[in-house]
Amino acid sequence: MSGPTHNASDPPYKSLPLEIHAATRSYHTSLNRLITSRLPLCLPPYAWDASTYLHGISTFAEIYLTFESEWISIVSSTASIDVSLRAQSLLRASYHPSLLRSARLKHDLSLLSHQYAKHERLLPLTNLTSRIRTRIQSRPHTLLAYTWIMYLALFNGGRWIRAQLLSTANCTSHKSFWPDGHSAEECLSFWHFDGDQGGEDIKNDFKTRFQAVAAQMSKEERQDVVSEAVEIFKMCDLMVEDLDQAFADQYGKEERRSVTPSSTASFMTEQLYGILTWICGLVWAAVSITERGGGPAGHVMVSREEVGAERR
Repeated sequence: MSGPTHNASDPPYKSLPLEIHAATRSYHTSLNRLITSRLPLCLPPYAWDASTYLHGISTFAEIYLTFESEWISIVSSTASIDVSLRAQSLLRASYHPSLLRSARLKHDLSLLSHQYAKHERLLPLTNLTSRIRTRIQSRPHTLLAYTWIMYLALFNGGRWIRAQLLSTANCTSHKSFWPDGHSAEECLSFWHFDGDQGGEDIKNDFKTRFQAVAAQMSKEERQDVVSEAVEIFKMCDLMVEDLDQAFADQYGKEERRSVTPSSTASFMTEQLYGILTWICGLVWAAVSITERGGGPAGHVMVSREEVGAERR
């Protein structure tokens, strides 16, 4: 692999995941509190079907769909821009098809959208996808920030979220939560990884690949990745705020047309805000528990205790 690399005579680097963690640490408290306190609003008895989940996941899916599209085009040499051999080599070394979520997202969204035919996107996402593409195309190696944060989010906190969705929405009294004729498992393929190890083998392989690639990167390239990780957090925060406001505006109009005053607007806003902050909170989960001697289980235990404390 040609290009600047870290030399043995240079001062030792922290691992790139630890650099990402240090740079994004300030986001931890607020995101973790939001994820744990808002999760119940996305599930029965507050939400009686998956329409709120659909609104949230369809918006958040654009991050995966966009960066995975760019990743595939770069490693397959079909990118619309010139990509250096070095950048292409870095991204090929970290690539593995088992990681990709786009096909699963499209499958889940198709099932859910068919049930909720009136579903409309509340946010124009052109600016979001354009921004991601522009940043990746200008510095292709920054795509590594998306892979590290977005995939480890699924490997770590995503398993717990999937378990909550399965156990809560599959109970006898909530059979209508998912689209007619489809099980929760069918609608939640995004959260599932192939194999009999629950994705643990895929996660370990990904982390090994990522660290090997990071060892080949220059100081400037590593800083670009860390800076992009910070931008991803900021982007998620803005997505939550914008979607929250858009949902409030939409349901506020409906409420004003109603003869009987209700709390529909504020309640539905809380629900939608819940699903987005819940998923965005996974971003922190990916960074906060990695290489800290703990693990996903420890993070989940703390989160569940915090949920219980807030309920009390």
